[in-house]
Amino acid sequence: MSLRDHAGPLRQLNFRRFFLGEVINTAGSSMSGIALAFAVLHIENSATTLGWVVAAATIPMVTFMLLGGAVADRFPRALVLRGCNVAQGLVQAIAAVLVLTGAASVWHLVLLQFVSGTAFAASYPAFHGMVPILLPVQERKAAYLLINQTESDIPRVNQPSLDRLKELNAQWVTLKARGVEILDRDIPAFNKRLWDAGLGAIWKDS
Repeated sequence: MSLRDHAGPLRQLNFRRFFLGEVINTAGSSMSGIALAFAVLHIENSATTLGWVVAAATIPMVTFMLLGGAVADRFPRALVLRGCNVAQGLVQAIAAVLVLTGAASVWHLVLLQFVSGTAFAASYPAFHGMVPILLPVQERKAAYLLINQTESDIPRVNQPSLDRLKELNAQWVTLKARGVEILDRDIPAFNKRLWDAGLGAIWKDS
């Protein structure tokens, strides 16, 4: 298949919009996975705990996929996709709020990932069922190749290894500790030297 044939489905406006949405969705989901890994390692620096959180999303993805096919057959596929995307967006927003406020615990993330995995299982058959709606028969094979390539390549580019995640987390902890040390020890000591020299101070506590 030539490059022209491979990109042929993108000539269709509706599929082009659909495909662009999939690229954005896949990139966002893969990056949220990185953020989730950092959050888990920050709460409990354990590969086992991270595995439980990942399993909480993966198990419903596999278990409820047949249910997702039944949902896609019973309800309008575009409606199913929108509803599931909204659910996954809410899950990520809640997880972000919990992590940023320091209120997150491992069981929160496990529960949220279970909901996210269930929403993915419900939406996946509907997602692939959109291709026959958007494209004629002769362009569907190329469309599925584009989608599969997107789903496999973008996460591989975005997601580092677990060892690299733990290394980056350790670097962040060290950097944060150094920042606190500068504020609590180095700047006051420098202020004192300036004050003793009669030059005033560069930092005043509120």
